[in-house]
Amino acid sequence: MKRILAAAIAAGAIAGMSQAANATAIGYSLTISGNVNVPTYTLTNTSITALITSFSFTVGHSGRNFDYVQAIVAPAGGTANLIVGDTSNGGTRTTSFQIDYTGFDPSEFASNNTDVDTGNVALDYRNTFFNNGSEPNSVISVDFSTGQTLSQTVADQQTGQSSYTFTQRASVVPVPAALPLMAGAIGVLGFAGWRRSRR
Repeated sequence: MKRILAAAIAAGAIAGMSQAANATAIGYSLTISGNVNVPTYTLTNTSITALITSFSFTVGHSGRNFDYVQAIVAPAGGTANLIVGDTSNGGTRTTSFQIDYTGFDPSEFASNNTDVDTGNVALDYRNTFFNNGSEPNSVISVDFSTGQTLSQTVADQQTGQSSYTFTQRASVVPVPAALPLMAGAIGVLGFAGWRRSRR
């Protein structure tokens, strides 16, 4: 039984070292700037090795929406595909837009311009995404090739600025594929040892 416990502790230590060695960071930086009604969203991948696979932006303010998504710039060597949103001026209005990417590597950036409206009335994004009283602020969501998603509700900002940047970063520790199998085998050995000791 002591040997089984020693083997389990050693296996756990090896697995822990393997996880620490494989830990990586995912992250992004989103800058919103330019025209206050049709701002430019510039998304940069600040991950160590992970790719960005999708980006969405949701308006929290009720009754306000996006009119159309334009000037979509794909990351260098990659593609950008609009999944949610409309590319025609005065077309279908949505409360969010989503762009999926391929080849969005670390340190690369992608961008788009998206019109903020309520009906046909042009709006200032600074009073729609944040600084909007009791209405909820907007939400950024970014998916990565690791399977993780980083989301944040944008905080109120100092008014009058021409550019606003939102960042988020997290550490991801992947579980080794063999770890569940190893844990199961140790459990079976432990059970067998326990039964033997009872006899």
